[in-house]
Amino acid sequence: MNWFSKSTLRLSERCVQYLIAKRNRRPFPARKKIWQPTAPSKLFIIREKPVIPEDEQKQIDFLEERHEMFMKSIKTYFEREFYLPVITHKGFSEEQMKEEREEQRQLLLENEKENARVAALREEQMKLEMEMAKESLLEKQRELEREQQEEILAATELAAKEINRSETFITKANLEAAIENALLHPVHYEYAVDLHGNVIFEDYLHPYALKPTAVPETSSVTEEFETNDCRKPVKLTKKDLY
Repeated sequence: MNWFSKSTLRLSERCVQYLIAKRNRRPFPARKKIWQPTAPSKLFIIREKPVIPEDEQKQIDFLEERHEMFMKSIKTYFEREFYLPVITHKGFSEEQMKEEREEQRQLLLENEKENARVAALREEQMKLEMEMAKESLLEKQRELEREQQEEILAATELAAKEINRSETFITKANLEAAIENALLHPVHYEYAVDLHGNVIFEDYLHPYALKPTAVPETSSVTEEFETNDCRKPVKLTKKDLY
């Protein structure tokens, strides 16, 4: 553990030293200007040409020629396999272009088949939707006709009811008879109820005074007085609401 910590610390120090040296490094190599003369320390230095034996020189030449031949072969291979296809067929060889065209043709055929299948399904769906729309329209038309028939029936019943009610209307022809009937049968609609439930009223109480919603619209007051005793005492009975 101690050795690992020391090595880690040493590596960190080297990294820091490298970063400091890199920061202080110049962006271009330091060299003297072209017009400056040769340095005095290098003024009389003569570099001797190395002496290479003849057999070694032949071996070096052979290796250099071999290296140039290999490099030329490699360059030709790369040019034929990579550079020319990029220029001529956008990065693909002739065989790859044929395969690509065949694949594209197969994809187009599959696309046409899929389009035909989807078109058939869409046409079938459209037919089904048209049938459903027609059925819905027919149902709405039948409902409308039913509502019209009901309205006509209601209007007919209302007209018949009004015709029946018109028989009890006071007109100029029966005005005197209506006045005489009202004078002969005076009625009172006002009444009171005592603590024992007895209904107190004067003279005659209208038969339907206590339940006006039960009065028929075509009822005759004279017939009601003949069939009901309007002077009979009325007593309200207790009813349980719950």
